[in-house]
Amino acid sequence: MAAFDLLTSAEPLMKRYYDDRRVYSMAYRKRPLLGMIPKKTGVVGGSPFGNARGGYQVPLTLDDIAGESARFASARDARDGNSHIVWDMNRVKRYATYTIDGETVDAMTGVGSFISASQPLMDSAINQVSNSLAYMAYHDATGVRGQVASKTGNVLTLTAATSYLARTLSLKRTLVSSSDTGGSAAPDGESTGTKITAINLNPGGQATVTVASATNILVNDYLFALGDYTTSSDVANVCMDGLGSWGPAPADITSGDDFKGNDRSVWKEKMLMLHQTIPLQSTAGDGSFVRNIREALAELDANEGSADALFVSPQRWAQIESDLAAQARYEMMYPNQTMKEAKIGFKTISFESAGVRVYKDPFCPPNAGYALQLDTWEMFSIRRIPGPVSRDGNTYRRLEGADEVEARIGGYGNIACKAPGHNMVLNFATS
Repeated sequence: MAAFDLLTSAEPLMKRYYDDRRVYSMAYRKRPLLGMIPKKTGVVGGSPFGNARGGYQVPLTLDDIAGESARFASARDARDGNSHIVWDMNRVKRYATYTIDGETVDAMTGVGSFISASQPLMDSAINQVSNSLAYMAYHDATGVRGQVASKTGNVLTLTAATSYLARTLSLKRTLVSSSDTGGSAAPDGESTGTKITAINLNPGGQATVTVASATNILVNDYLFALGDYTTSSDVANVCMDGLGSWGPAPADITSGDDFKGNDRSVWKEKMLMLHQTIPLQSTAGDGSFVRNIREALAELDANEGSADALFVSPQRWAQIESDLAAQARYEMMYPNQTMKEAKIGFKTISFESAGVRVYKDPFCPPNAGYALQLDTWEMFSIRRIPGPVSRDGNTYRRLEGADEVEARIGGYGNIACKAPGHNMVLNFATS
């Protein structure tokens, strides 16, 4: 029996087995924020080099033209070129690769053997990229996966504030470390790093990560997946601009801030997500936690925002359920028709009086919630992300210098917000 020709036969099979429904199911199921952010494909503008090399510009919709007056001459004099504030967006890259050795390729006799050998690897690659995208959707573009509170031998204990990030890592993943969140050379070396050998999430406590060698990792160092650290030679951050990029603490934004070509210190209420502190109540079920959230959403309304989604961690979801008790109203939401047909939806609790649906997201930081007006956001990309990365029309290609074939998935894109001030960060405080 003739051997299965992987290089010529795999592509139509990949398109059949990994159509939009399957990829959406794998990428977005149990990742509500990643699934709910509106997607915009076919965006060919934008680059790591910004406008100088074909940047993708997203206007700040809250910025009206200056040329308006009761007098025509005054309106004309004040128009100032009718310039709007625009975000000069860059694309970032994301990859996952795997190989199939030549013996396995030659042993393939048909569709069944191909699927048996390739599907677990492709599924794992899609899952890994999706986990990274779901993580990045909540954070800034630094790519930090944890901070070291202490170390004993090769066991790294993460700080309480970053322990939840351990769930975004996986065994055998290579980590690098640095004393800062970007700019200097990583102490472990960006080309080598050290592999993860064990992960202990330690629910209710601080997570630990065991690595092959922690010799060059210091207490207070930040941890990054290999390739995610932004060096001084990079023109822009190499990870996506998630909610953390668009909603830093206002106190952290000082004069001269440069974000996507703009100084956000001149108009924080419009150019940053709003912030509101929500006390965590010690008495479960007294309704005060939900009441405080409703009051925060009212503040957002006063800033012309109209949040339709609130993303919280499973811990805060449980607290909302407890406070609402019998008043909780559940429903399923589907981001688009394709996902609805594939039965990929997200369970929500409705704040009927506020017009907001609450989503439980395991990638959401445990002590923060995000009230979003979804139509102000877009995840833009050239093609669907994650998806195959190919230059010759084939997902699989021979690996030079090895008896293997290689597959690559990923994509090029970023997350943009047209009106940060129409969105709010809820900071849950213990006191």
